[in-house]
This record gives sequence, C-alpha cells and structure tokens, in this order.
Amino acid sequence: MRWWAVTACLFLVLLARPAAAAGPDAAVVLDPARSYPLTAIARVQRDGGPWFAPGTFVPSRTASSFHRRHIVFRLSIRGARDIPWVIRALPQIDSIDLVMPDGTREHTGMAVPVAARPIAYGKPELRVPPALLDGRPFEVWMDTTTEVRIPLLMTAAAAQNEDDGTRTVTFLFIGFYLAVALVFSLLYLSLRDRQMLLYALVMLTLVNFEATNKVYAWEYLWPHASLEWHLPNAFAFEAYYAALVAFCSSYLRANGRLVWFRRGALALLALNIPAGYATAVVHDFPGVANIDELLTAILLFEMLVWAVAAWRSGQRSARFYAIALGGLCFGLLLNRLALDQVVPHTAFTEWILEVGITWEAIVLAFAVADHVRNTVQENALLQASGARLQQLATIDGLTGIANRRAFDQRLELEWSRALRAGVPIGLLFVDVDFFKQYNDSCGHVAGDDCLRRVAQTMLRVAARATDLCARYGGEEFAILLPEAGPDEAARRAEALRLAIADLAISHPASPERRVTISIGVASVSPGAERSPRDLIDAADRALYEAKNGGRNAVMSAAPQPARTA
Repeated sequence: MRWWAVTACLFLVLLARPAAAAGPDAAVVLDPARSYPLTAIARVQRDGGPWFAPGTFVPSRTASSFHRRHIVFRLSIRGARDIPWVIRALPQIDSIDLVMPDGTREHTGMAVPVAARPIAYGKPELRVPPALLDGRPFEVWMDTTTEVRIPLLMTAAAAQNEDDGTRTVTFLFIGFYLAVALVFSLLYLSLRDRQMLLYALVMLTLVNFEATNKVYAWEYLWPHASLEWHLPNAFAFEAYYAALVAFCSSYLRANGRLVWFRRGALALLALNIPAGYATAVVHDFPGVANIDELLTAILLFEMLVWAVAAWRSGQRSARFYAIALGGLCFGLLLNRLALDQVVPHTAFTEWILEVGITWEAIVLAFAVADHVRNTVQENALLQASGARLQQLATIDGLTGIANRRAFDQRLELEWSRALRAGVPIGLLFVDVDFFKQYNDSCGHVAGDDCLRRVAQTMLRVAARATDLCARYGGEEFAILLPEAGPDEAARRAEALRLAIADLAISHPASPERRVTISIGVASVSPGAERSPRDLIDAADRALYEAKNGGRNAVMSAAPQPARTA
C-alpha cells in the first residue's frame, strides 16, 4: 500500500473519532457493592465551560484554592429499583441539587438547616428517585468553594454503614477528650494548679473541634440553623490553637532567650485568628486560605522548636511537649497531603488528624502527670527541709528570724524550683545605716533592740508564705522573694525602706536623725549559665551603690535611679 493511502486511512479515522464521541453516553450499570465518584460516571461541566467525558475531569489539587464554583454532573444509571441509592456530599459543599428530566429538583447542602433537608443528616445527602434507575439522564448541580472531595453515589445501606462507623469512632474520640477534661478539671480543683485548668481547656476545645469537623454539631446542636460549614469550623480550629498556645506558654520555660519563643507564639496566634476567620467569611477571595494555613503551619512549627529548645536548655518536662507536638504535626501534615491528593486518600489518612491529636493529648497527659509528681516531690522536700532546718537551729537568736544557714539552704531550694518552673527569683540585701555609730552613741542593748524592730518590720513587709527574711550577718539582712521580677522586688524594697523610716527610731549620729536602711535589689531568671552566687553578687553590688549614693536609698542591679526621702 502506498504511503498516501495509509495517510488517507488515518485521516478518516481521526475524522470519525469526534463523531463517535458526540453520541449519547451509555447508562452506567450500578454494582451495589461499589461506591461511585460522580466524576467517574458522569459528564462534568465547570462554570459553563466545556464538558468533560466521564473519568477525565480532574478536580483542584488543593482545598486551599477557594473560590465559588458551579459544577454540573450529567449522568444516566441503571439498577434494581428495590435497592435505594443516595448521593452524598462532603461538609464543604454549600449547595447540591438533583435535577430530574422534568425539571423538578431536590435541594440540600450545608447552607440548608439539617431539619429542612430531604435527609436530616449532618452531611448533605440526596435520595435518587427509583424512576431514575432506568437509564434516563439527569443532572446534579453543585455550588461549592472546594472540589477536593467530589460527591459520591452509593447505596443507602452503604451510606448508613459508613455513617455508623464514622459516628462510633468520632464519639469514641469525643468521649476520650471529655474524660480527660473532667479528670484534669477535678485535679485543678484539688491542686489549684493553672496548668491543670489550661489542659482541661485544651481537651474541651478538642471536643468542639471534633463535633464541628465531623458535622455532628449541625445534627445535634443547631439542626434548625442555616449555618455553613466554614465559620463554625474556623472557630473550632482557632479556639484549639489558642488553648494550645496558652498551655504551651504556661508549661514551657520562657526566660532568657526562650522568652522570644513565647512572644513569637503569641504574635503568630494574633495573626492566625483573624486569618482563620477571614478564610471562613471571605473564602471566595483567592489566597486567603493559603495565608491561614501557612500561619498555622508556622505557629505549630514554632511551638515545636520552642519545646525542643526548652528541652535542650535543661527543662526536663519539655521533652513531653516536643514529642506531643511532633505527633500532632505529623498527623496534620499527612492529612493535608491526602486532602491535596499528593498521597492517596484512605481510611487511615481520613482519621490521621484525630490520631495525631489523640497522641498529643495522651503525651500531654503524661506531661501534666509528671508536673504533678514533681510538685508533690517539691512540697515533700520543702516539708522535710523545714523540719531539718529547725533541727539545725535555723532561727537567729537575737532577731527571731532565719539565720544565714537557713538563707543559704532556702536559696538553693528556691533556685532549683525557679529553674524548673522558668520563673524569676528576687533578693533584697538590707543594711542599717550608720549602725556602728548607733551602737557607740546609744549602747549595744539599744542596738540589739533596733535590730529586732527592723527584723519584725521586715516580716510584716515580706508577708507571702514563700518569702524568707534572714539575718545575713551583723546589721545586714536578706529577703528572698520567689517569683518576683525586678519591678516587684524594687516595689517591695521601697515599701520596706519607708516602713523603717516610719518607725522613727532616734539616731543621734545619723544625718536623718533617725534609723534608716539602704537596700540593694536584684532579680534574675535562673538558667544553665547562672548560679545562686550571681544573684547574691548582684544584690551586694546594688547595696554598695545605695550606700555610696548617700544611704537611705533603694538601688536595683538593673540601672534605676535611687530614691531617697
């Protein structure tokens, strides 16, 4: 055969292919054992564009490409009339209509209240009339802002089985979260530890998240409300992230360079919340959802890095948080990849987000339990130390307050506690001005009485149970202020200085003509690079500056102007 004959035959074949494709599509014979994505059995048209043959339509690859779409599925099916079939849509689909050959339609979608839907169920669902099972063509119209999960055609029995399984698993997760929230709420009432309350709050936000994400909240909480999926789902997500950041800020140390992690997490949360609600309200605007998802990923990654940094800096309990957040981030990542169709969407990827969140909940429960154990041990250690200090004659015989040995031991104990908790510790060094001259002019008996009155005044000013007043040596005193930052320590010091001046103890050899004191103030956040000696040295230097500046003054280790009467 000559070459031109071969070419002519190929040309005729190419001309014949479109004509064959333009003919009516054969009805799909339904197998009750299968579920059918509408894109696989229907011709598809998007936004008035060209029609795609069954199996050739490719939906968007990401759930983040939000903008309003109108998609039409034209199909014809054959099946036994005694087997009911339904079309099931996903929660993200706002409106779905089944349009019959005579133009009548059934309507549902997330924008329709559950009580007003043809099938009163959380996910939008429509029955296929038995008359359409004889092969007559009909259409399904879908208005949505996402087409990642195309509606499915399945038997009513398969839909019910799927619903039963989803409902069982969902309520198992919800029951677990509620039980943990109840346990830690009771622990908070018993121990008054804020971390217990914050962790219970995290669990309650997870209950809200699970009920909303799986749309059972529509079915049980607001069946008569016309409420689309986006806004409640955004609220559930943002409430969970806010509770997680609050717990993280309370649980992880944030001193020294780590304080920037806390500030970063709070800043990212402040950006993430409006971005999440913007995604829900104006999801038709391209790019809004991408910003929200990017901010969420950065927030979770930042908290994970914070946990690892706190772990490496010596916070033993931070390892729990790092492991917990690692599992959560893995679950979110795999779920996101499945929604974006990067990996196959299976039952495993459908529930991997809940598995990751549950992993986080279990590990954080161990973390809080470890914190409780440490707190109990610390309390026991404090009680044992108190008894031991009493046996070692820790009370100063002259003034009736703690002596130098008690101060040294308590400082070590409070330093260790502050290091674990990531809180500051303050110290006041107090010196009675011109005390040698007071003894010379008024006598040692009067000098001893003066020291006692100064000590008793210190006890009144340092009134917290955790504060410690001690005689450091001679006319010098020390006040240990756990969890007191620089401003709080300076305020307490000024109150003490004024209280001593108000005693109006006569001092003939003082320029003030009464007994006054000078105070050095220091406050530091313990860290691996610091020791209790650093706190003492800082307070001692500040006291030296107060005395050189004219006495009757408060001077902080950080640059602050001295105040005098």
